[in-house]
Amino acid sequence: MGSMTLTRRYDGEPTVRVELDTSVELDVSVNGSCGETVGADVTATAYIEDIKYCPFCGEEL
Repeated sequence: MGSMTLTRRYDGEPTVRVELDTSVELDVSVNGSCGETVGADVTATAYIEDIKYCPFCGEEL
C-alpha cells in the first residue's frame, strides 16, 4: 500500500511525492551458521520532479 501526492516545491514547480509501505523478512546468518528470520515494516519515499502533466487527470500543469 502507499500514496502519491501532487504538491509544489518552494519555488512553485510541481513535484510528486510517492510513498510505498511494505513488510519484508530478512534471513540473517553469520558465516553460514544457523540464522534467524527478522521482519520489518518499511516505508520508502521518493520525489519526482519536472512534472509537465497531472498524474491523476492528465491536465497540463
